[in-house]
Amino acid sequence: MKLGVAAWFLTVHAHAANTNQIFSVSPSSALQGANNLLVTFTLPTSPPPPPTTLTPQSVSIGTNSGSSLTHTSSYIVTATFTLPGNVPLGSANVQIVFPGSVYYVLSNGFTIIAAPLAASFTAAPTNGYAPWMTVNFSDASTGTITNRLWSFGDGSTSTATNPVHTYNTAGDYTVSLTVCGPAGSNTLTRAGCITVAPAPPAGTYNVVDTAQTNCYADSGAVITPVPAASSVYYGEDGEIYGNQTGYTNNGDGTITDLNTGLMWVQARGSNQVTWATAVSNAATCAVGGYTDWRMPTIKELYSLIEFTGQNGQTFTNTSGYVPFLNTNYFGFAYGPGTSTTVGDRVIDCQDWSATPYVSTTMDGAATIFGVNFADGRLKGYPLYNPADNTLGNTNYVRYVRGNTNYGVNSFTNNGDGTISDLATGLTWSQNDSGTGLSWTNALLWVQAKNAACYLGYSDWRLPNAKELQSLVDYTRSPDTTASAAINPVFHCSGLTNEAGQADFPWFWSGTTLLDGSLTDSGIYVCFGRAMGYMGTGLGWVDAHGAGAIRSDPKDVSLANYAYTSYTSYGYYNSSAPQGDAVRVYNYVRLVRAGNDSSVDHVGDGISDGWRRRYFGGSGTTTNGTSCAACDPDHDGVNNYAEYIADTNPTNTLSYFHIQSTTNSGGFKVFFSSSANRNYSLYCTTNLASGLWNPVSSQTNLTGNGGWDSLSDTNADSVQRFYRIGACLP
Repeated sequence: MKLGVAAWFLTVHAHAANTNQIFSVSPSSALQGANNLLVTFTLPTSPPPPPTTLTPQSVSIGTNSGSSLTHTSSYIVTATFTLPGNVPLGSANVQIVFPGSVYYVLSNGFTIIAAPLAASFTAAPTNGYAPWMTVNFSDASTGTITNRLWSFGDGSTSTATNPVHTYNTAGDYTVSLTVCGPAGSNTLTRAGCITVAPAPPAGTYNVVDTAQTNCYADSGAVITPVPAASSVYYGEDGEIYGNQTGYTNNGDGTITDLNTGLMWVQARGSNQVTWATAVSNAATCAVGGYTDWRMPTIKELYSLIEFTGQNGQTFTNTSGYVPFLNTNYFGFAYGPGTSTTVGDRVIDCQDWSATPYVSTTMDGAATIFGVNFADGRLKGYPLYNPADNTLGNTNYVRYVRGNTNYGVNSFTNNGDGTISDLATGLTWSQNDSGTGLSWTNALLWVQAKNAACYLGYSDWRLPNAKELQSLVDYTRSPDTTASAAINPVFHCSGLTNEAGQADFPWFWSGTTLLDGSLTDSGIYVCFGRAMGYMGTGLGWVDAHGAGAIRSDPKDVSLANYAYTSYTSYGYYNSSAPQGDAVRVYNYVRLVRAGNDSSVDHVGDGISDGWRRRYFGGSGTTTNGTSCAACDPDHDGVNNYAEYIADTNPTNTLSYFHIQSTTNSGGFKVFFSSSANRNYSLYCTTNLASGLWNPVSSQTNLTGNGGWDSLSDTNADSVQRFYRIGACLP
């Protein structure tokens, strides 16, 4: 009896699987790593193939399954394959399975061929400064690779896929990558791939003061007068007298920063643009007649921020807001404030920088760092619109020119637990606090370290936000270099973050963020991931990037925050779009020196910072009390002499003088010193001659900040007269 198609199909269901041979496969071979490979399979004419109404359940080449299966012609089946780069070479079996357990096979019906090797790699950055220039290398080679060998041009090699290498000596370096696999080997050599310049000169990275003059309690109340030594809040940013802001309006649409040497475009810019457009438009900018404008790095851009700014209480109007930018010199405009939706808020007016995040945020989004002069924060912003991840995200841009060394550190390991940055003039502790502290306890911890003369110094302090940001190494991140975003000369504690990942801490600054509807908070810098909670979908993610700067409550109350985590951390701000993580116990890294501004706006030899410390105001002007020739405490020593000696011009008992002497073990002179000044001992045998000779090994010595002495161990029976000289380092 002759069966119809339907009867044949029912027969298959009733018996064991039916296996048939595939007639042909086209193409019958492909390279390892082939993508979107369309393969056509021809079925035999006998027995009759399944009807075209039946689509195969699966089509496979070896262990690789096809997709987009079709059976539009009786004898033709197609499928699309992606063959991994490590798929086994040689012959592979082919199989098609139809419903009803109908099999079509062809043993060794397809051949997989080794793809030719082509070595390729990327490196970033390719220019920097010695020592400790860190470069991230990534293998971009094609073909089947079983091993690789990098040569970095300085005698160092690596077999890692994506190595991180640090160059410590200036020079041009040739980098090569050799890859090996079944198809042989291939080498790519790039001459002059990496250029390492000598460390920049001292003073090329003057960290501009935050302009914050008040001190604030945990509640946000202004502390009047400023906290005295040993009080709970002593050592806040408001008591630090750094390089006071100073600008010149050049009258041609440009502004020059007197501290940094950078020149800026004055105008805000009328439109927000994509980052790619911002970068390309720098070449056509001709403001002031200059043609060398560039995108600012994140450190250049952050130099403009001033923490006299304040946030308002809503996102829909500017009531209570004060920009975190000096609007006497720079153009600025808030966002539209039409709703609380991201993009419509008054704070949605961020500025792009030229600095990309070396990892990604929000579970894979390419990210660029920027500064928000509306709310006082530095964050990583998505390169593309998060809604579709294709259209470019838009922000403002302000171009800069001059001092290309700004933001470049020049670290020296002093071998005593301290690291000096010759570029900024700041000295840091190599180790951090080793544990998290509340903001108030961080201030007290600093006082305790000073009382113990930690590492031989008693003038440590909590850095302000801009000083702390100067330490961030934006070429590093936990994901990219498995390290904190800081130069490896520093030691950085580790922790487990909200997502259960190995991570690195956030560090307190002494700067307060005036945060509108929230209690004023302490500003911190993320040297690890800037975590946020994005709900049950993404969960905990790196929301803003290592190197971001945000703020946390000064007190330890977390009643206003949500919690979800399996670790010791887990609080987050549920009203923030990225669910910023909240940690009230952050770490501390000590800093010293750099307290006096190096700028002398008055021009009388006294720095702005010293004048401001004792007479208030900005320190950039003078009056009948603070002038160089004035003697406000009537102790017979004018302000200029008190400045040179770093004594208090408002205290009659504070002036530079010898307090006592002793002849024990030579002649020793005792006096009260400043840790910010150097001292020398001189002697003469004839006062009338006016000739004073320096005592051997007793010149240009830094004071200890307290009861100090200098000695003449070679004193003999000849009568001598002694005096001490003080000077700035």
